[in-house]
Amino acid sequence: MAKPVFNICEWPASLYNNKKRRWNYGTLVVTAEEIVFTQQNNSGKNDELISIPYEDLIDVRKSTTGLVFGAIFIVTKENEKIWFSSLPDREGVYGTLKHFWQAKLFQKSNSAMKNSKGQKTRMGQKLLGIVKDSEQTLSNAAVQLYDQGKQIDHTMDVMADLHNDLDIADNLVKDIDSWIGRWRLPSEYKTVDPVVVNKSDIPEVFEYEILFTKLEISRANTRQVGSLRISNDGLTILNIKMKTEFHFRWADVSKLRVVTPWELMVIKYQIGKPDLVYGLVSANMVAILKLLDNCAKYKLTYDTPPEPILCTRHPQTTREKESLYTTEDKDNVTSGARGSVDSTRLMGVDQIQIDQSQQVVSESEADEISRTLGGLKSLDLAVH
Repeated sequence: MAKPVFNICEWPASLYNNKKRRWNYGTLVVTAEEIVFTQQNNSGKNDELISIPYEDLIDVRKSTTGLVFGAIFIVTKENEKIWFSSLPDREGVYGTLKHFWQAKLFQKSNSAMKNSKGQKTRMGQKLLGIVKDSEQTLSNAAVQLYDQGKQIDHTMDVMADLHNDLDIADNLVKDIDSWIGRWRLPSEYKTVDPVVVNKSDIPEVFEYEILFTKLEISRANTRQVGSLRISNDGLTILNIKMKTEFHFRWADVSKLRVVTPWELMVIKYQIGKPDLVYGLVSANMVAILKLLDNCAKYKLTYDTPPEPILCTRHPQTTREKESLYTTEDKDNVTSGARGSVDSTRLMGVDQIQIDQSQQVVSESEADEISRTLGGLKSLDLAVH
């Protein structure tokens, strides 16, 4: 069954063709599953030149082509560098690619779970032991922090009782002062009453990593990496240095417009001047929308979803490099690939078993390590 794919972000860009040693101009598209580069053909339709799933990425870096032209290159599992240039906002593109790639690292792969055969390797078991020990240590630390939090809450309650007793004692001293008239405390010994913070006075605060853009007319709208803080006071947008970029009180928020499951626009209507609009993009937008639904449900509006693109490729297809070549090169590469498939079918079962035995880490062990790392990340976020 065809799988619907929605475009999260897209930019005009150029892709370097290593074989032809020239740049192909087209559109760079980011989806929830992969990075796609398309080019418009003579008939006006977009042909997909390359598609790279996030699972095949090793690194995303910034660089320059020539001397001054900014570019981004990504490194794949095959140690291949793929260059993108002619970007309208290189920092925003880099932050978006990095954000969704890192978010994908900790997601579970159902296909890998189904295809795993429970193989064991020495390196895999060693890595699993290290990860399990780290998980156990962090779990114990979380339990201790929880117990210490209870003790701190109890201590604060005791301090509140002491504060009440001090208030009573202060009233008694004032009464004695009025009776005797000789108790005069010098001004240098006068102190401000301590402020006691109870549990009910601490608001729940949630923070999520986002990519934000201040949308202004006739200005270059650059995309920056930051955080979104949701609290009882409202929405706070923080930059990468954790400094407040802008704070929306709930009363100031006019509309929360949901464009896609990954993009949100916070709008504040202003009389006599342009509206204040911030565009937010995040891989955790579903969790953010759940919180906003509880805080400002009546301000949430959902746009009509765009028409999805039906993805008919096999889920495990990594990329289609041959589309970068000409039609004749396609035929040659296709015939060579067909020959390699035929030779693979002629391989015996013993040869396949030998290749599997030479694996450093099996698929099942890698999947278990990935799941454990996901649990570690959740624990880390829970204990801050």
